[in-house]
Amino acid sequence: MFLITSVIIVIVLIILKTSVNLPVVLQQKREMEGRFDKEMFENIKTESVKAIEISYHQPTNITRNVFDFANFTRKKMKERLFNFRLLYVGSITPKSGSDMNVTLINLLEKPINASLNLNGSTQNKDNMLDSTSWYTSFVITPGQDYVLTVSYNNTYESNITIQTESGNSEYIGFFDISLTGLETSYKDKFQKSYSLP
Repeated sequence: MFLITSVIIVIVLIILKTSVNLPVVLQQKREMEGRFDKEMFENIKTESVKAIEISYHQPTNITRNVFDFANFTRKKMKERLFNFRLLYVGSITPKSGSDMNVTLINLLEKPINASLNLNGSTQNKDNMLDSTSWYTSFVITPGQDYVLTVSYNNTYESNITIQTESGNSEYIGFFDISLTGLETSYKDKFQKSYSLP
């Protein structure tokens, strides 16, 4: 009886081993992890924008809230062996006046020599450390459109379109986000514009 049972168990194990294709299982596991990583990246993008939207009625706190959320995200991603990098530019134009306030956030895991150029007017910040922000302002004429060019280390440049309106306060948030894991890497650049109350 024991001999027959052991023979049946051995035959069942041999059948299971030959029917299970280990490379296919591993490939399916990688694909599922890749889909999960992509969904996580899309979620980070969505929640980063929500950091602006929840601060909509407190314009002076918008950029700080984005910075706080990005630092929290970076910490959580490191716990999961991901590298989260963000370059963020926040711009606010007041309802009245001619100053446009701009903040640059560096979460690139390296110091940068940053430059902001608004229609020919340039401001520089040398040796901007990782996990810091730089606040500056430009003189504008409300009602005109501007192109703000952000660059660093002579290796990166992006243009941000800023449309201003007389009598309206506008906020523009520019995100350059990347998320790198052991086998996957995702990157996106996008801009969101808001008319503030």
